[in-house]
Amino acid sequence: MDPYDAINVQLTHFVPSGHRGLVRRWMLAFLVSNPRLPIFVAAQAGCQLLSRWGTDVLQENRDESWTTTPLPATRTEWESDGYRVPDHAQPLVLTHLDGSQVELFLLFDVELVNEERVGTVDHTAVREPAEPHELAPTLSEFSLHLGERERAALSYLWRLGATLNWATGGDSGTPGWIEEAHHGRPCRPCPEVRGEDACYRIVIHPDVERTGVMPLVLELVAQLLGNWVQGRREGTPRRSIPLEQISDAEVAVVSHLVALRLGFGSRHLVGDLDVPDGIDWGRVVETAQVMEDLLQGLPNPLLPLAGTTEGTPTEPRLLLQDPFREVGRELNSRENRREREIAERWILDFVAGNGRFPLPTALALGWQLYHRWGTGVVGDPSRQDWVGTIELRSAAEWKVRGWVPRPDAVELVVPSGHGREVHYLLRDDVLIADRLAALESKAEAEPHNSALFRPGPDDAPALREFAELVPWRELQMLRNLWRNRILPCLPTSQAAPDGAGPTHLRLEVPHREDQSVTLSVIGLLATKFLTHEMDASPVCGLEGALVADIVARRLGVDYTPSPLVEEALSRGASIQFRWDVVYQAAATVENILSGFPD
Repeated sequence: MDPYDAINVQLTHFVPSGHRGLVRRWMLAFLVSNPRLPIFVAAQAGCQLLSRWGTDVLQENRDESWTTTPLPATRTEWESDGYRVPDHAQPLVLTHLDGSQVELFLLFDVELVNEERVGTVDHTAVREPAEPHELAPTLSEFSLHLGERERAALSYLWRLGATLNWATGGDSGTPGWIEEAHHGRPCRPCPEVRGEDACYRIVIHPDVERTGVMPLVLELVAQLLGNWVQGRREGTPRRSIPLEQISDAEVAVVSHLVALRLGFGSRHLVGDLDVPDGIDWGRVVETAQVMEDLLQGLPNPLLPLAGTTEGTPTEPRLLLQDPFREVGRELNSRENRREREIAERWILDFVAGNGRFPLPTALALGWQLYHRWGTGVVGDPSRQDWVGTIELRSAAEWKVRGWVPRPDAVELVVPSGHGREVHYLLRDDVLIADRLAALESKAEAEPHNSALFRPGPDDAPALREFAELVPWRELQMLRNLWRNRILPCLPTSQAAPDGAGPTHLRLEVPHREDQSVTLSVIGLLATKFLTHEMDASPVCGLEGALVADIVARRLGVDYTPSPLVEEALSRGASIQFRWDVVYQAAATVENILSGFPD
């Protein structure tokens, strides 16, 4: 008989019907209370103890902790813990998955001989997951909802050919679901598997509460693995069994067991889960064993061997050599309208809200954060409240401030001049190395998050006609146009200022009460660099509005956003923008106004 079936037979057929509910509850508590043993071994121990004690002992001592935590341990472990195992002690003889056997003795089978050594063995220790594979997803997009230990465990979903993703749409009444692949390609479990190549996508709706994400993910994984176990029993391929074949009750029991045994918490209290009479204990234990091995990175006969895709990278690649071209291409390659809109809005908000970074750098950083966090985080409408406050610095800057990268830090790599790279790190990726330097830097005021700026040149006209229309800082931006031989003026201006020659371009700036003069200048310059001709119409009025919005926000110009920006970002799928040109034009206009022309 299959060893898992033997467990089910003993717990269902050899127990009097009046005591089955008691036995089910006791077995559940016993398995949870002995996480040091693999659950397959713990279930065998429970069955042997049930045969040894009988249901009457459980009934009479149902509230006694010793019935669920008798501390089974090997002879060697008891001796190292200060106890002696008498020759007449009756062991529990248990079999591991590999066929090897082990003898375990209980606390009331042994004798204390050295009190000083008591506590050497932690009999209720929760096992830790293995270090994630270096190419596996970091799941950083779930960092607000899952702890580091939970993400490390779920990083092994690649062993199922599965990925964990935030939903980008769908009914908020459905908190999570499993999507099977229909891409027509064979599924291969490999560490670098991503959503488009996965056999399964475990999808979580972003409305799920923070504490509800891990229990929900575990339930979905239990559902998937229960399907695999049933397929093994029936001799059919893993993906040929309907996902709905496993009962919700079994899914709840499996996820409850694994959650508590691995220290992740559960929706239910230890003794508060209803275990129906018809449950298949063999399938429950086998599914839980596979699930534990999966989340701990351990081998299991039912889990496929690791594979890798062709051309597997051995080190992090530089994501963006040409941020303008590559981000523009990536934005336009998104076929799903919702995903495209989320990506476009995130990049726009990150670049516009982080003027402290040069625009190409902000573009590269924003794109890498989009890939790291996913649409569930960057698609949050509240992002404008925090997108400009992210603690993100170069590794060199962190070092000066007394911080160093964590051993498992994931760097954001940005191209610099002369083929070099600059490495950036988030606050979560660094540790304090010099406490004094860290405290001193923390006390310093953070610089304003706007683009670097310098006043207009000494030989530039004073532009007094604009002095009462714009703040001093924006007036200096207008004076910086002189560096590019551009002279801004109001339509009512007559004479050219001293120093203006025939090569200076006269830029007439319309003055309207409902619009910032500086924004009008930005719009005119955007038109110029989008069309390369001053007197031509823009290639796309929406593109011009996007350029103006990016530049104004990065320079800290006080203005009211144009409704064309929202129209641009919520446009139909048939219109594609030249995002590379938009961001290049924004960088050029910003450099001119800030006084650092190319």
